[in-house]
Amino acid sequence: MTALCIPTLNNLRGVLDLIESAELGSVIPDKYIVIDNGHVFKEDPHLPKVEIVTSEVNLGVARSWNNFILFTFYERVISNDDLILGKFTFEKLLESKGDVVSIQGLNAYSLFNIRDSAVQMVGYFDEKISPNYAYFEDNDFDWRLKLAGGNRVEIVDTDYVHKGSQTMSKLTGNDLEAHHRKFRRAREYYRAKWSGDPGMERFRIPFDGKQEIIALKDLKDWWKY
Repeated sequence: MTALCIPTLNNLRGVLDLIESAELGSVIPDKYIVIDNGHVFKEDPHLPKVEIVTSEVNLGVARSWNNFILFTFYERVISNDDLILGKFTFEKLLESKGDVVSIQGLNAYSLFNIRDSAVQMVGYFDEKISPNYAYFEDNDFDWRLKLAGGNRVEIVDTDYVHKGSQTMSKLTGNDLEAHHRKFRRAREYYRAKWSGDPGMERFRIPFDGKQEIIALKDLKDWWKY
């Protein structure tokens, strides 16, 4: 049993295009699970094999991913809602060996297969880094996986298409400034947790073993702003 898991925020067209591309693959998912963070599925689209989980509020990326892990008891591939899969993409994500199998590059966690072995080693994605949003939770998980001796394998030679953030392209004015502010706050949290930006971490224990509340005293309630 395999599932393609898709969190989405106001991108119904992207979800439908992604599912359509997956159905043309060399290996086809047995099931699609969509977390509808923006409540855009106002009506049941009556798509075969599609389970829609509606959230009245935006859970954010980390919590959406954690929900997939907690409630999907078989092999799961998690995808952004702005990808088009190539013919062999899903098959390679399933067949490749690794605790996490992903696409290549800086956006590796835009499309990845996370296996139970990875979760058993390091736990779940940290929802405190970017609550209700989408920054640095992938870097955090990758660093913890590396510290635990796990591995993430990148697949090559796939013809998927990453259309780019559909959510970001719609932001203007105050919403865009709020986005940049949340990014900066998340980066501050990450730096406090690991003493460095992604790729330059110095701590091997979160917050260098100090209590989190002390390390983050200046960031209290930042997600409200």
